[in-house]
Parts: sequence; structure tokens; C-alpha cells
Amino acid sequence: MRISQQTLQGIWDLHLIGFIHRDIKPQNFAIGTGDKDDIIYILDLGIAHRYIDRHTNKIKPPRSKVRFMGTIRYASRNCHRSKEQSRKDDLETWIYMSVELYSSMILPWKRFVDRQAVLVEKDKFFTEPNAEIYRKAPQGYRSISKYVDNLTYEEEPNYTLIQSALEQIIKDECIDIRLPLDWTGKVVEKDEKDSRRRAKEKEAIERKKGGTRESKDVSLEKDEEPLEQVNISAGEKQKNSPEKEAANQPVVKSVSLEKDEEPLEQVNISAGEKQKNSPEKEAANQPVVKSVSDYQTFLIST
Repeated sequence: MRISQQTLQGIWDLHLIGFIHRDIKPQNFAIGTGDKDDIIYILDLGIAHRYIDRHTNKIKPPRSKVRFMGTIRYASRNCHRSKEQSRKDDLETWIYMSVELYSSMILPWKRFVDRQAVLVEKDKFFTEPNAEIYRKAPQGYRSISKYVDNLTYEEEPNYTLIQSALEQIIKDECIDIRLPLDWTGKVVEKDEKDSRRRAKEKEAIERKKGGTRESKDVSLEKDEEPLEQVNISAGEKQKNSPEKEAANQPVVKSVSLEKDEEPLEQVNISAGEKQKNSPEKEAANQPVVKSVSDYQTFLIST
């Protein structure tokens, strides 16, 4: 019942600012998180429609024909008939949604796919109330359905009257609304579990990537000795953390140049010509440079 009360309030608030939703259904409401997990929010205004003219502040006259918009199971009868919708239609779809909360199979047309067949069943819902429906849902919804069915296009619904009818249902059904909602305290718990799961997945991916980098080695010529990694700018051995060990293979990636020096093209030392090796051997064919002075000597020799 608290779901019905809060969703009705959300619809009422939307109507107060001049819009109708036109797609009321459970999927378009959401629960808050943290200390707001007992609050239900209305969502998805993708096909919402302004029913108040912003210039005249009056209700817009209905269009002669409007294409079907919404969800077959919950759409109002006017929507099925390609008629302009009003506040009445949002309340009609809210009734379908509210009674369905008592049983997932309570709506006779739930599994129907033909729109005309669904419309026939929805007409029966208001004109020939199904006894099976009200064996599962509270009888109080009969009076609410009758009231909504008699509303006209321009008529402003009496939301307070509907809320009072819901309160009467609460009394008749002996519902204690002070009890916490079923999901109270569980929303944050689920969020935390999801966060931990995502963190573990990310960590596993990072470990996999790291292992791939560490498994790579640099191909050396037979007469070459592996170099210690040198910090060119400091002129001393690099002291990296283990996490950066893969990046510290004997590959010189940059050299600090003096102001009057020009950068060199990459040269294959053993061949004396421009590098044509595959990317896998690129690291092995870098010039062996341990300091800026070595680099200057290399410039002169080439």
C-alpha cells in the first residue's frame, strides 16, 4: 500500500507542474539509496506530454488522433483508441500497476499481444469487475476504479480522495505502515556487494595485464649483454618499484638533449641503417646509451 501511496503522490506532483507521464508502470519508478531507501521516485519522462498551454495556462484542446505510445499491458484505453490522453489516463494506468502488485498474474490480459484484445479486457475491468481480481487485490480498488473511470478529459482528479481511499484500504486490511519496507536496508547492502564485485573484477584484469607485460622479454644479439636500466636525466641506476619492473627493460625511450642538439632518427646499431624490425624486436635494437656524454659520442660517430 505504501508503494501505491508514494507512486500516486509522484504522479500528482508531475501533474501539478503541467505534465502527464503516459507510461506509468513499475519499471518507471525507483527506490532511493542510503537513508532515502524508503522513498520511491518517478522516472523516465521520455514520452511525457505537457497538457497545460504555457502561454494561456489552460488545458490544451485534445488532438483528433494520437499514435499509440506506452506499454500494452498498462496503457490506458484512450491510448488504445488513439485518443489524446489526460490526467485521467495516468491514474488508469496507475490502477493497473497497483493491483498487479498483489499478484503477477492478476491482470487477465497480461500475456496478450494483440492490442484490440487487450482493450476488450480493459473495458471489462471497469464495466464488469472480475471477481478473481478482487479476491487477490483489496476491494477498495473497486471504488477507486469507478471514480477514475468517470473522470473527463479536462477534469482535475481529486487526488486527496484517492489517497483517502488508500488509507481506508490500509485500515480494512489491518496493514501496519510503520513496519519497514521489504527492501529497507538491503539496497545499500546490494550496492556495496556490487561495488566489491566490480573492484575484484578490475583488480583481476589489472593483474592479467601486468602478468602479460612481465612475461615479455627483450631479444638480444648473441654478443650483447643485458644492460642495467639507466635514468638518463639523473645519470644513475633506476630504482623503480616492482610494479614498474616491466617498464624498466633495457630500452632507452628518451634522452635529455642540450639546447643546440637535434633529435636523431632511430638507428639499428648492428646494421647501420634505419630500423626495419618487427615491434617485438624494437626494444633490442635501441642505441646503447648510458649517459649524455655517451649520447654525444654516438652523435659524432654517426
